[in-house]
Amino acid sequence: ELGILGGVILLILIVKALYFTFFRMLKYSHQNSIYELFFYLQVFLLINSMFSGSLNDSRLFLIVIAISLIPEPLVHKNIVK
Repeated sequence: ELGILGGVILLILIVKALYFTFFRMLKYSHQNSIYELFFYLQVFLLINSMFSGSLNDSRLFLIVIAISLIPEPLVHKNIVK
C-alpha cells in the first residue's frame, strides 16, 4: 500500500536511463550527437518534476527516458565520398 516497490522500480529506471545516456553522450561526443540533448533534458525534467511534485505525471520525462533507452545508436555517421 505504500508504493515502495513501484518507487524502487521507477528509481532504477531513472538511474539506468541517466547512466546509459551519459555514457553514450561521452562515446558519441566527437559527432553531432543527440545524446547530449537527451541527457541534459532528462536532468532538467527530473529536477523540474522534483520541485513541482508531479514525478508520476511527467509524461515528457518518461518519453525522453524511453527514447534514450533504445539500444541502437541514434547517431548515424555521415559518409563523405
